Amino acid sequence: MRTKEPITSVIRRRKSWRTFLNRPLSAQVRERINRLLSEELQAPFPGSWRFHLKDYKPAGGQTPVRLGTYGTIAGARHFVIGAVSEGAFDLVNYGYLMERIILELTSLGLGTCWLGATFDHRSFAALISARPDELVPAVTPVGEMSPRRGLNGHIMDLYATAHTRKPWQERFFLGGFSRPLLPAEAGLYAEPLEMVRIAPSASNRQPWRIVRDARAGVYHFYLRRNPVYIGLIHAAFKAHDLQQLDLGIAMCHFELTAREFGLSGSWVVADPGLKPLPKLTDYFVTWAG
Repeated sequence: MRTKEPITSVIRRRKSWRTFLNRPLSAQVRERINRLLSEELQAPFPGSWRFHLKDYKPAGGQTPVRLGTYGTIAGARHFVIGAVSEGAFDLVNYGYLMERIILELTSLGLGTCWLGATFDHRSFAALISARPDELVPAVTPVGEMSPRRGLNGHIMDLYATAHTRKPWQERFFLGGFSRPLLPAEAGLYAEPLEMVRIAPSASNRQPWRIVRDARAGVYHFYLRRNPVYIGLIHAAFKAHDLQQLDLGIAMCHFELTAREFGLSGSWVVADPGLKPLPKLTDYFVTWAG
């Protein structure tokens, strides 16, 4: 992160914004965003990805075109659209990278909003000439925030219970899933975990579960799947596995905060084989500090 502002401040300040001033970003701001997107972004796992800033203002100064189903977004003139090559951890990588980009945009004072289901994947994929082996799992509008959030914003916040987050004892555990991890027991990792706790997720489901190993600095990340997203959301919107995107977002918050606090570590796949696992819960990755 290039911002001088502490990453914890950026994370706390970020919120989903759905109403934008209906005007284009300045050339200087667009240049900064394009420079960010053209840099070599690093994800937790090997893979191939790319991100683009697209301006949807048609020629002739007409009203910005309305693509697909992003009707919950008002006044947006620009979107960040990414594509990732299909692979074992493609969606986790995408969630991680898009959240890094969103945090950078937040640090610039710009509004963003994760869109993972309510947009026309095919139309947005066509705008960046996505190849058959590439996925476009999510996009975000980016622009100057309107001082009024509008009815759409308030309705979507109510639907997603945007201002609530689950408590520690429902998300973080010590040694297994039978014993909650207390903030005092996490030591220097209390703040990275808190940044995970307040991370955005689809409908605010917060599907991540994290188990601290008996060894300090080792944290196992799990995904607790929601049946609604396994079936209904995918069928209704033809969406990708949104909860894997959520896991990538959580990993981004955890790593960026850990590094800011001087905590070294890396992502590895090292399933500790914990038994029994809660229903619909799968191991994904471990932070080895």
